[in-house]
Amino acid sequence: MLIKPILARFGERSTIILGNGIFCATMLGMGFATESWMIFALLPLAALAEIAGPAITASAANMVPNDAQGELQGLFGSVEAVSAIASPAIMTGPFAYFTADAAPVYFPGAPFLLAGIIVVFAVLIFLKDAHRQ
Repeated sequence: MLIKPILARFGERSTIILGNGIFCATMLGMGFATESWMIFALLPLAALAEIAGPAITASAANMVPNDAQGELQGLFGSVEAVSAIASPAIMTGPFAYFTADAAPVYFPGAPFLLAGIIVVFAVLIFLKDAHRQ
């Protein structure tokens, strides 16, 4: 219900940038949260960041012919599955490092910042690619 008006108002490209920007801001907030209530306060913002997903799907769907839509959706499903497997494996390293007794700085929010940084790079790649079209 929320996605359609946002896409109509801002378009796919801006909605992708907006959603990922909100995600990065949320990860920054969660990374530096010092109390559990702060995480709960950021959850609505994190939910709003999900507007990027349908915009990315719509943008990609508009780039492929009708007879390739199933392949595209299969690709999205595969990428989602791989990320669901890889993300915990990747994020536990920074968490373990920055929460260990020998850590240079105690910083349990490191995985959140890493996630935000990864998305910043993804948006930069998206922006660079969008200028080519």
